[in-house]
This record gives sequence, structure tokens and C-alpha cells, in this order.
Amino acid sequence: MKTKEKLQLLISYEEKAELKEKHLKRLIKFSKDKDPLVRSSAASLLINFENKAAKKALLRLACDKKAVVRCEAYDSLSVFHRKDVEKFLKKAVEEEENELALSYAIMSWADVAAARGKNVEEKRGYATHLQRIMQIKKWNQCSMSCFYAEYVLGRKSAINGIICYLEVPDYRLRCGAINLLELLAEDENRELIKESLEKRLEHEETAAVMSAAEKLLKKLS
Repeated sequence: MKTKEKLQLLISYEEKAELKEKHLKRLIKFSKDKDPLVRSSAASLLINFENKAAKKALLRLACDKKAVVRCEAYDSLSVFHRKDVEKFLKKAVEEEENELALSYAIMSWADVAAARGKNVEEKRGYATHLQRIMQIKKWNQCSMSCFYAEYVLGRKSAINGIICYLEVPDYRLRCGAINLLELLAEDENRELIKESLEKRLEHEETAAVMSAAEKLLKKLS
């Protein structure tokens, strides 16, 4: 099977209502493919299987040479609320050198840590410590991820840090902030998010940001 055919097959998997054991076997096989796009697509789809085989494949993919593969693997590991996964993700946070991949590792670590609910205050402090490091490095994507981590670990005021990114010059960061606000949206912050997006739209000129903001506003209405 050629790479194009593999990618088309993986796209068809994304459209399925449910993936079964036969799909898992194919995904694990594709997770070892020579093409990084095939491996990253497989990593993304493995989130549908919360079992030992999928976890083992994702832990391997999270050590891939290609950052695009690691990003998807980190993201998919967020559903495995196990001590070993939390420990693995924290190590990844400390060692990852790619900014985008690190941002995914931070968020997934926080998701797993929050879901496990152990020593949450201590872990929230660690997220705050990471925030200072990312601000020193000027890694804005990771800084937003740290605000996300602080929020899911209980510091609800951290959402204001993400909202501040709606006003930065880089439109990609503004889009990223909207994506994170969508993930964090809940009843207690709904009005704050809506007001912040409406304010941004008053002077937003970038089509991608306008589209993302309008879509989220519609979802929150």
C-alpha cells in the first residue's frame, strides 16, 4: 500500500462512528510506518482505544524523531489517566525541545494529573513554575499551555492569561488562544469568554481569527 493510500484509509477511519479491534491492529502497524504523516495520523486515531496496546504504541510514538508525531502522541496520551503515563508526560515536559510538541506535552500532563486528582496543589505549583520558564524563553505557545494546565489543576483565574493572548500581534497565537478557550469553556466562565471574544471581534481583521471566534461564540450561545 502506497503512502497516499494509507493516508486516505486513515482519513476514512476519522469519519467512522466507532473504531474496532481490526482498526486498532492496522493503526499499530501504521504507527511503525516510515512516513511521519502516517505515523502522526495513527497516533491521533489511537486516542479511540484506551487499552494497553494503544498506550504502548503511543508511548513509543511520543519518543519519535519527528515533532509532528510526538505532538499527536502526547495529545492522545491525555486519555490514559494512569500514574505511569503522568510520569512519562512530566519527563517529556522536562526534556522536549520543540515548542509546539512541548505545548501538547504540558496540556496532556495537566489533563492526566487533574483526572488522577493526587497532590493537585503541588502539581499546580509546578505548572506555575513552568509558566515562568516559558515566559523567560518567550515560548508563547507553551506559556498558554501552562495557563491551561493551571486552570485544569484548579487555578480558575489562569483563564485570564489565555484571554490576554487574544490581543497579541501574532494571529496564530490569537487562534491558539481561542482554541484553548473552547477546551476550557464551562458554565462559570461562559460569559467571560463571550465578552472577550466579542471585544476582539470589534477590531479583528484576520479571517482565520474572526472565523474561530464567531464559531465559538455560536457554540456558547
